[in-house]
Amino acid sequence: MKINQTIRQRRQALGLTQEQLAQQLGVSAQAVHKWESAASYPDITLLPPLARLLGVDLNTLLCFQDDLTPRQVAQFVDGLIPLLEEQGFPAAFQAARQKVQEFPRCDALALSAALTLEGALFLYSQDPAPYQAQLEELYHRASHSQDPAIREQALSMLIAKHLERDEAGQAQAMLQQLPAPSPADRDFLQVKIYNKQGRWADAARLLEQKLLSCATDLHTCLVGLVEAAQREGRQEDAQIYAERGRQTARLYDLMDFSAYTAALELATAQQDRAACLAALSGLLDALDRPWEPSVSPLYRHLPPVSEDFGRRLLPAMLHGIRTDKAFAFLRDDPAFAALLEGLEAKAETIPSPLAAEI
Repeated sequence: MKINQTIRQRRQALGLTQEQLAQQLGVSAQAVHKWESAASYPDITLLPPLARLLGVDLNTLLCFQDDLTPRQVAQFVDGLIPLLEEQGFPAAFQAARQKVQEFPRCDALALSAALTLEGALFLYSQDPAPYQAQLEELYHRASHSQDPAIREQALSMLIAKHLERDEAGQAQAMLQQLPAPSPADRDFLQVKIYNKQGRWADAARLLEQKLLSCATDLHTCLVGLVEAAQREGRQEDAQIYAERGRQTARLYDLMDFSAYTAALELATAQQDRAACLAALSGLLDALDRPWEPSVSPLYRHLPPVSEDFGRRLLPAMLHGIRTDKAFAFLRDDPAFAALLEGLEAKAETIPSPLAAEI
């Protein structure tokens, strides 16, 4: 990345305007504009204060250190997994933080590290709260990337976080930054190329991935429609959406627990204790059953999933059930308390390095 790109990217990541940066350096906003457009370069005497202000070292500002390659990013992120398992979340988080500081211009590293650590947060950390804001900062950094794929994925993660906090306005503003879908679907074009090359297995694998993604999206839409219909008082429609959600999960051989999520959405919206407990119980039991995509004729070419993948979702599931306001009406129910106790017992049987944090 060139010096003009570094200045622009770091300024935006810090939330500074060109005028604000110029004011702190004692130069004109026009000068900063020229730096970022590569029409001119900062005076040598301004380089140290500029680097300090942008939060980078001179090597980074002057581009003496190359970014990591995609392969190097993947190797580093893969190395976080054994570190999580052997030394716990704080050690992996600190390693990622140091690496990002070493390569502050590598957006792929910031995004990949954030995604990996967030996926492990509730599984490997006893107290996730202190880390969440720092992981979100990595997404903010990646959301200013010049790489559209990195920028869009980071924006999607930030939108989800704003929605979790009921910050619809911020989510809507970020959504406007995402481009409209391309009229030509890249995946289907790739399938045509594979077919021309006689790479039938590659074509099938890509189509199976697409099918699984579309089926998951369809199921997610139906679960969302349950809530929308319930909010509008369309009880009969909500029932239909919930049933279609169950049928979709079965028809497209999604993970077993997917068959219960629409029913759970409907039961919590209606505050139906019996139905909610039944759906929760079914969902949690389903997490104990391994999911092997290739067993289904729909996904013959997809790779296997970790046998305990579902069980490893339990800590995050437990956290969600404890904190989600939708379950508040069940707090005084003995059956709900018993279900939580069972869930906690299951979560405790999952091997984890939590002792490393104590």
